[in-house]
Amino acid sequence: MVLKIFLTLFGIFLALGSLEVVYRSFPELFKGKPAWSDRPAFYYTPPKFHQLQDYRYEREKPKGTFRICILGDSFTFGPNLQFDDTYPKRLERMLSANKKRFPVEVHNHGHPGYSTFDELKMMKRTISERPDVILVGMTLNDLQRAHFEEHDAAKRSMGPFKPSEFQKQLFQYWTSAGVVAKRWHNSSTHSAYSNYFFELFNDDDNWALFRGAIGQMKELADSNGIKFGVVLFPLFGLPLDESYPFLPIHRKVNKFFDQIEVNRFDLLKQFRFIPIDRLQTAPGLDSHPNEIGHRIAAEAIYRWLAREEMIPQQLQVAHRFRRRGDPIERGVDGSNLR
Repeated sequence: MVLKIFLTLFGIFLALGSLEVVYRSFPELFKGKPAWSDRPAFYYTPPKFHQLQDYRYEREKPKGTFRICILGDSFTFGPNLQFDDTYPKRLERMLSANKKRFPVEVHNHGHPGYSTFDELKMMKRTISERPDVILVGMTLNDLQRAHFEEHDAAKRSMGPFKPSEFQKQLFQYWTSAGVVAKRWHNSSTHSAYSNYFFELFNDDDNWALFRGAIGQMKELADSNGIKFGVVLFPLFGLPLDESYPFLPIHRKVNKFFDQIEVNRFDLLKQFRFIPIDRLQTAPGLDSHPNEIGHRIAAEAIYRWLAREEMIPQQLQVAHRFRRRGDPIERGVDGSNLR
């Protein structure tokens, strides 16, 4: 019996020792990719700015101007982007390319950390700007009622691996243990990430408050003669392929919007199967959409607004082409491209 225990322990330590020898002998095989960043070297702000996400517009809407206000959280705000690379500003540029140059404003009211309940408060203030359209850029964490301690703990469990001081000391002498611990953490974060959002939507109180907030937004828009819609973003923290776990949540939210007749647009189809590291501002570190993600969103939202007649015909882009390299002939009008 003692011999069996000894042989078992000996085998375990021999395997661990062999693994450590391999890690120390061939460290280049286990090193991560070199650190790089394509984020801006610095960030500029609009002239005479009073906020970081947009130009300074007059609260009183200029005569003849078509105004869209977009509410949202950090996906709309656009952290780690220049302010004019966000989807509201790209949408404004597209709409401004209308044939008769009708003036258009698309205001970015995105704010990091905002929930649907914060956006309802923002909408009540936004009404005074007399917008023609109000959109809500929604992500799946918008049901958060507040920054509860347990939510913060969940976010920490979903973040990058941060060894304790003891672990740092240990991993200096036991390299393979550090690699295994990091991979174990990365694997467990996927489960924590999914569970966090499903718990939000399975919480009856959260769901009821969310439904109430959206219902109030719709009533507020209707009573003021403002067109209202919701744009639903997928989460960019996990691949957007067949393994994307949040389809049931998308269906639940879209079904609710249809029940109360809220005009809605789910962007999941537009992003489906695009490699996730092509869409994140810092792949593996920050899952907010980058410039590519915001461009795709703006183009899709433009087509949706035109299709649903939420923008007037005269604001549709005058010339659009399938390929930018095509020769532009005199009088070519690509406005029929959808």
